[in-house]
Amino acid sequence: MPGVKHPEKFPWRFRVRDVRFFFDRPIRLNDIQFREKLDAFRGRENLYNWSWFVQATSKVTKHDFEILTGQQRLERI
Repeated sequence: MPGVKHPEKFPWRFRVRDVRFFFDRPIRLNDIQFREKLDAFRGRENLYNWSWFVQATSKVTKHDFEILTGQQRLERI
């Protein structure tokens, strides 16, 4: 596989079509009021530490997905 250093560690590959980027309206996790609206941060003692959320892959609820992808406006939450 071109561009992959250790292809034996990553045997899966697939084509991606219709890729879209949304750089014009970024979602900023550095806002504590924003994080309070996400299910992923409910029940967490330290809302100021959000690095765990972006440093690993994890499942998100439908609610969080809609917020993080801009499908749901925060004014309605």
